[in-house]
Amino acid sequence: METEQVAPMNIPDRLQALGHGVISTVSSEKEAVEKAAHQSLNLVLMDISTEKGMEIANQLQGPHNVPVIHVSSDISTEGAEHITSTHPFGCIIEPFEDTELSIAIEMALYRHTMEETHRLGENKYRTIIESIEEAYFEVNLHGKFTFFNDALCRISGFSRKELMGMSNLQYVNAETARRMNRAFKQIYRTDTPLHLMDYEITASDGTRKTVEISVSLMKDSSGKGVGFRGVARDVTERKLAEETLRKSEERYRALFENNPIETIIVNRKAVITGYNQEKIKSGNRLPRPGDIMYRDYAGRHWNNMHAELMECIRSGVSKEFPDKKYGDKFLYIKISPFPEGAIITSIDVTERKRVEETLAHMATHDPLTGLFNRALFDNRLSLEIARSQRTGKKLAVMLLDLDHFKQINDSWGHTVGDKVLQSVSRRLGEILRKSDTIARMGGDEFMILLPDIKREETIDRIALKILDGFKEPFSADAQEISTTTSLGIAIYPDDGHEINSLMKNADMAMYKVKEGGRNGFMRYDASMSPAINQKDVLTMERI
Repeated sequence: METEQVAPMNIPDRLQALGHGVISTVSSEKEAVEKAAHQSLNLVLMDISTEKGMEIANQLQGPHNVPVIHVSSDISTEGAEHITSTHPFGCIIEPFEDTELSIAIEMALYRHTMEETHRLGENKYRTIIESIEEAYFEVNLHGKFTFFNDALCRISGFSRKELMGMSNLQYVNAETARRMNRAFKQIYRTDTPLHLMDYEITASDGTRKTVEISVSLMKDSSGKGVGFRGVARDVTERKLAEETLRKSEERYRALFENNPIETIIVNRKAVITGYNQEKIKSGNRLPRPGDIMYRDYAGRHWNNMHAELMECIRSGVSKEFPDKKYGDKFLYIKISPFPEGAIITSIDVTERKRVEETLAHMATHDPLTGLFNRALFDNRLSLEIARSQRTGKKLAVMLLDLDHFKQINDSWGHTVGDKVLQSVSRRLGEILRKSDTIARMGGDEFMILLPDIKREETIDRIALKILDGFKEPFSADAQEISTTTSLGIAIYPDDGHEINSLMKNADMAMYKVKEGGRNGFMRYDASMSPAINQKDVLTMERI
């Protein structure tokens, strides 16, 4: 937006001379807001040192989600405070060089892209957490809740406002608080997840409930423990049912026959004497007369369980086995001894395990292609760098960017574009070695890690194989889509000693290939200029 201060700077001409595109130039705040409302803008340069400028900047960066760079020929202390309060994505003061202008634009667009990526990822994470039935929670090292889903509110009876910042020991009795404190300290000390069972809590209305909790340590990027995350399940009804069974034989028999939990009864020699309807409905082979539990029956999978059962009967102490694998199922098993033998209950927790595994997979993999995401790729690269330091072998990082992928999306639609990305990921898996790692960085960018490089000719050979692999069209919804790719390569330790430098240098090499006509590969060398690439400032899309 051109004001009296900005107009003499001749910014539109300077941007175009640098190779950037300019959608529009306006002279008033009203025009700026109208443009943002009717056009897809990627960046606005304007003077926001005035009260009106602040208002417009907040509108652009808020409802319209357009980053703003402050441009002025002068700045006062009061003006600086105005500018800071709007949280601009950059600030340029006249006089400035064209290179400074380009750098400010690139940094603003990069920051905006990263913030958008983070926001979308956080929304996806929250949606998944809110959709599960179990209570999910996160606490800091002092045990105060910092994040949780609605299920925790339902179990505890407290509102979100009441729970936020509350200690997780606040609604338990003194004995339970001591048990939980010991367990959390053990998790922090050993970095080993624990399944904490039969914890009694007091809900907001005074009701006592029994919960079981799976807890693990949360760590920051340096590996330091910063809190705990866990999943809590309300098992009050199950515990009440078990207690009722123990206290009354008559009531126990009635509940036993109608208990929704698969139950088997054994005598003191572990011979099966009965089972309930839920066991019959399970579809598994039923016990034969005289079968001994975990030896003649269900013993093929858990040979040690027979000894566990006999120990429970001998000692009279109950024991639980969470997440026990049986065939293709996961069962939660509890052995409850009584004078004549023991009651064995089995709950199918396969679906819960599947949800936990899905959440863990989504945290480290790209949902579209199933490849590693940036976080897991960085972790793998860090490990391989450490291994290379020990072995003295080199490794290579390749940045692969599809050529003209925007044209595929524009011509065929994003559904076909996604199919092409999936097909590309499969083909790369067929081309590369089993020891190599492939990750999708987002959009049409892929990262490849080549470890254990003895000769640099190996890298060139693999790059050529990748380029040859793109000669055959990719299938997408009965369409044959042809595309090529540009590869940038950085070698450890020649071209960098840590993750960021290797990836940055591979990126520069890839852009050199783009500038040279695409469909090729190039290794980074120190002569490559770190100057800003000539990309469209407003779209920032790689073509």
